[in-house]
Amino acid sequence: MKNIYILLLIICSVTFAGYSQNNYCNTALPFTTGLVYTFPAGVNTGSAEVGPNYGCLLSQPNPAWYYMQVADSGPINIHLATSEAQDIDFVCWGPFTSPTAPCVNQLTANCTSCPNNTDNPTFYPSGNLVDCSFSTSWQEDCNIPNAITGEWYIFMITNYSNLACNIVFTQTNATITGHGTTNYAIMSQSNINDVIVKSELSVFPNPFSKSTTIKFNNPDKKSCTITISDITGKTARSYKSITTDIMTIEKGDLKNGIYSIEINGDHIQRGKLVVE
Repeated sequence: MKNIYILLLIICSVTFAGYSQNNYCNTALPFTTGLVYTFPAGVNTGSAEVGPNYGCLLSQPNPAWYYMQVADSGPINIHLATSEAQDIDFVCWGPFTSPTAPCVNQLTANCTSCPNNTDNPTFYPSGNLVDCSFSTSWQEDCNIPNAITGEWYIFMITNYSNLACNIVFTQTNATITGHGTTNYAIMSQSNINDVIVKSELSVFPNPFSKSTTIKFNNPDKKSCTITISDITGKTARSYKSITTDIMTIEKGDLKNGIYSIEINGDHIQRGKLVVE
């Protein structure tokens, strides 16, 4: 199985362009370490929700939440960097038996003054806190020393600089014997080809108070479903049999707040709506 993952990584050399400026754990997006994953860092998007123990992160500006599931047991090392050399930080929790149930009560730690992992490389794990760093560098490394098949991990990346940049992260020990791997299947409800399609979902204006326009990737105008969910995961709106690549959403009965949007057609596209 590991050889298959390595082969996919080498042959495809895929960069998955994602969108993940989300302030809540239960709106986290899936991630697999077999890809080089790039997304635009949030700027002025607020702070992460109150409740979790963020370990070494005394502040959590412009958060981006992700989760992943272990496929093959072994250490998993994830390198994070920015395209414009801006300060980013991260925190990672696990292992868990679900990608969503740990939000927020199980995001805990056994430390009150949790150190930066570059200052004390052997400190973590500490309770459910797997790794954490708040260095001033534009590069960070998240290390999961003993990942076990089936386990779930949740991590959050922050754009501490609050300056525009792209954040790139990928597994750095993927070619080392005995390394851990993660589950590709969680990236899509169909197959790995869905991951390779670049999402072109955009929302403008966002935030909005009356209406907004959603543009997405649907070049063949095939039927798709658009689902808007609140921060608890409850469906607020559902539009079925949509055969366009642009749609106007009226605020109507949508309450002020943050919503996730998912377009399910030939592939899955996800984004965020903010109603004010």
